[in-house]
Amino acid sequence: MKRVRLIISYDGTNYCGWQIQKNGITVEEIINRELSSLLKEDIAVIGASRTDSGVHAVANVAVFDTDTKIPAEKISFALNQRLPDDIRIQKSEEVPQDFHPRYCNSTKTYEYKILNRRFPDPLNRLYTHFVYLPLDVDKMKKAAEYIVGEHDFASFCSAGSQPGRRNERTYACISCDRKDSNRSEYLKQNNSFGETWPILRR
Repeated sequence: MKRVRLIISYDGTNYCGWQIQKNGITVEEIINRELSSLLKEDIAVIGASRTDSGVHAVANVAVFDTDTKIPAEKISFALNQRLPDDIRIQKSEEVPQDFHPRYCNSTKTYEYKILNRRFPDPLNRLYTHFVYLPLDVDKMKKAAEYIVGEHDFASFCSAGSQPGRRNERTYACISCDRKDSNRSEYLKQNNSFGETWPILRR
């Protein structure tokens, strides 16, 4: 038995998030299905982080255990041949049996793009949030400074959150910058050590 780590990127447009659920198809479901078919075993990956419906990922991490004789570094090539075009394994490698993607020392980076101009851009409609009113980037930067550090985000959780769950999170840094002055597109990046569940996003 060996444990294999996958580095996964995906366009979440067509999926109801990462985690398997009853009301729609998810990224985790697709990966489990194709891995099980490839390796002839019942595979259930463990992901480092969940993403919401329609959210994309550049390098989400997942692990699974397998008895396959296929070298771990070759699994990415074989799996990519089976996956849809909007999901790709960037790397596969063997890791120690005690490696767990949710408990390792790492950070998560959240990136939000705001397209701020007079009219929307149809080519960017799936990857940006459109705002036609003028945005004051300097004020956005100033406001972001208040979020850096450790805070309790319990007031942002939706009703029915898991009782007793820790809601404190540490944000290492937050940046808000103009990406392209010609297109008036702003790029906001959030770096944190974790995510409060389940936060309401609008």
